[in-house]
Amino acid sequence: MYDVFISFASEDLGYARGGREFLKQNGLAAFFSDVTLVQKGDSQFPKARKDALATAKHLLVIASSPESPCQRWVEHEWNYYITERNAGNRNGYILTVLFNSMSADKLPPSLRQHESVCWNRKGRERLADFFRPPIQQIFRIDIRQNRVYW
Repeated sequence: MYDVFISFASEDLGYARGGREFLKQNGLAAFFSDVTLVQKGDSQFPKARKDALATAKHLLVIASSPESPCQRWVEHEWNYYITERNAGNRNGYILTVLFNSMSADKLPPSLRQHESVCWNRKGRERLADFFRPPIQQIFRIDIRQNRVYW
């Protein structure tokens, strides 16, 4: 199971890689198709993607333009997650990370209802806190360094 499923359009691959590395550095396991599916093999792509989306705790959408969250697979992924949440089958978060001059008001209405952050220092701090379990939010546990901060 993954902590976060990263949904991105092909033109946002570089941004998604940066997001994956950031999550990994913060102790979170992320499904990232460019890496995860290569490890599983091409023949496993549809099943691996579907299984990861169905079991990931949270969804991270990468958006560098108004068009990127509307790409076929990206829109399918966040629509699926929103539908599952609305049905009461999921309780994870949906967060969109905005790159370049992209702003939340340019997101599709269904996605706009969920939180978004810009990819800047403050936004990355918010991103790390957003997916961190509540106990880690209180104590600021640094998993990599085995340290606890209050």
